[in-house]
Amino acid sequence: MPPEPQSLAGAVWTGLELLLPSVTHPGAVTLFLWLSALLFIVLLHRHNVLGYGSERDTGLAELFLLGTLSALPHDGALPLLWAVLTGVLFVETVSRVLLSYALKRGPVIAFEVGFGLGLLAVIHPAYVLFAPYLLYKFSRLRLLSSKHFSAFVMAFVAAWWLSVVLFAEPSVAGLWSFAVGRVSLLSGIAFPEGKTLLFLIGLLVILIAVSAKVYVLSPRSIARHKWVLVFQISVAWMAFALAVPYSDRLSFPVITLFFLSSILRHLIGVSGDREQAPGPVFLSALALGAGFIVWSLI
Repeated sequence: MPPEPQSLAGAVWTGLELLLPSVTHPGAVTLFLWLSALLFIVLLHRHNVLGYGSERDTGLAELFLLGTLSALPHDGALPLLWAVLTGVLFVETVSRVLLSYALKRGPVIAFEVGFGLGLLAVIHPAYVLFAPYLLYKFSRLRLLSSKHFSAFVMAFVAAWWLSVVLFAEPSVAGLWSFAVGRVSLLSGIAFPEGKTLLFLIGLLVILIAVSAKVYVLSPRSIARHKWVLVFQISVAWMAFALAVPYSDRLSFPVITLFFLSSILRHLIGVSGDREQAPGPVFLSALALGAGFIVWSLI
C-alpha cells in the first residue's frame, strides 16, 4: 500500500519531530515570547513614527503594552506566543496603509496588504472582516483604482493558494478538508467568561476612555493626526468586537492592546499646558480599566 499523501508542511514537521521537545520546552517558548514582545515594542515605535511623523518621549505606552500582555489570561505560553506573532503580522499589514498615506505609493502596497490579510484569513477567516475597512481607507487616500483593487484581490488569493500548497494534502479530499476546516472556524463561537471576561471588561473601559479622548482631540488635530487617530481607534474597536465572540483567539485582544498603546503614546506625550492633554477623568478611566485587568489576574 502506498503511503497516504501528506501536506508539504506536514512532511517537514514529521522530519522535525526529534526537535519538538526542545522547541516546545516551556523555557524556549517563554524566551520566544519575550523576544516577540520586544519586537512588538519596536513595531510600536515604528508605527507611531510612520503614523504621526514624530516620536513622543515617553515609555508609559510601552509599559502599558507589556503589562497588559502579561496580564492576558491564557493557558500556557504557547497560545500567547502565537497570538503575539499573529499580532505582529497584522500590525505589519495595517502599517502598509499608513505607508500609503505617507508616500502615496502605487498598487504594490495594496498587494502587500491583501497578501498579509490573506495569510491572516487562513489563520482565522474573521480577519476578512477587516478588508472592507482597509479598502475604504485606501479609497479615502484616492488609492483604490482598479489596479489597486485587483492587486489586493490577487494578493489575497495568492496567500490562500500558498497556504493550500503548504498545508493541504495533495488530493481533492485534502483540498476540500482544508477549505472546510478553515471556514468552520467561524462557527467556533466562544464567549468570554471568568478571568477572560474581567480582562475584556477592563479593556472595554480603556477603549471607551481612549475613544472619547480621540473624539475630543481629533477635531483640533492636524489632518494627518486626525486621520491616524480615527484609523487606529477604528481598528481597535473592530479587533475588540471580534475578541468577544472569539474569546479563545488571543490575537484579537492583542491587536486591540497594540493600537490602544499607539494612541496612548501619542496622547501621553502632549504637553500638560494644552487643552488636549490627559485630564483626571481620562486618567481615572484608564486606572479603572487597569483595575479590572489586575482583578482578572487575582
